[in-house]
Amino acid sequence: EEEEEEEEEEEEFQPLRVHGVKMGKVAGRRGLCILYQVEWKDWPNESDFTWEPYDNFGGHAKLADDFEAEGKAANKPWPPA
Repeated sequence: EEEEEEEEEEEEFQPLRVHGVKMGKVAGRRGLCILYQVEWKDWPNESDFTWEPYDNFGGHAKLADDFEAEGKAANKPWPPA
């Protein structure tokens, strides 16, 4: 029973897709970095999307990579302004 409670508390959020990109600051880092606007599984409202740096994607980095590739294919400037 106690193990089940711990597993629920350690639930990992799963990114579904990237909706946007911008340059921004991240706490604990110097300068600007690229941030991706992420939609999370079970959190479909745009107000729940968050801005995340690439290294927060972990095993889901392909979402950011694909978004970046689509932007380049559409001749959008990279990195974003």
